[in-house]
Parts: sequence; C-alpha cells; structure tokens
Amino acid sequence: TDNLTATNTGRWPTPSSGWQTSQFSPPVTITCAGVPGEEEVSLPSTFKLGGISPNPFGGSTRISYDVPRATHVLLRVYDATGRPVRSLVDGPAIPGRHGLRWDACDDSGRPVAPGVYFCRFEHKEGREIQRLIYLR
Repeated sequence: TDNLTATNTGRWPTPSSGWQTSQFSPPVTITCAGVPGEEEVSLPSTFKLGGISPNPFGGSTRISYDVPRATHVLLRVYDATGRPVRSLVDGPAIPGRHGLRWDACDDSGRPVAPGVYFCRFEHKEGREIQRLIYLR
C-alpha cells in the first residue's frame, strides 16, 4: 500500500479582477492498494514468441507474444515455401503479454490448405519463428 498526499490549488479567470487563485479544502491523501484476490502483473523483460496452442490444430490456434517496451512489431504467418499468408500484427505494441487467434485463413479471408506453416515475430531486437501444423 502506498500513500500520496496532495494539496490542490486552483486558478480561474474572473470577470473583474483577472485571475483568482485559491487553496481548496485540506490536503487529500490517496491510498493506492492492490485489488483483493488479484495477483500483481509484471511486464515481460524480453521479446518472445510464446506458445502456439493447440499445435497441431484444426480450426484456429492461439498465438502469444511478449513485448517488454513499446515498439513496432510484426507477426506474420508464412507457408512452407516462405510465401506470406496472413499478417496478424503490423504496428505499434504496448508493453505486456499479448495473444490472438489465427483462424487458418489468408489475408483475403480464404481458408488455407492443411499443412506446415511458420509464424514469424519481428521486433526491434530481432525475430523468432515457430512452426504451426494445420490439420483442418
């Protein structure tokens, strides 16, 4: 639990005298505490392409990734020949653990063929690749 004490001072324009300054009520103490029953969440310390689950999969699969600092990230699925199939994320990401579902469709919304695919996670410190197996 942390305490913060603040004194409020306000200024506002008045029609006759220009600016009016005033001290509001006594100092306010704000107590910050965790929510009972909630665990403290820590930010990841490294970029990481996390688990892909289920894998092998039919239908859809969940892809998770960690971002330790706000930056641009790219998460894309490629087929076995290296052709881009689906761009899942291409933009700024805030720090934290992220997750999304890939529905086994390409960028046009068409279902892909069963087979081996690769998920590539690119960030400012490098890239990681994991294999996905789509069974249908």
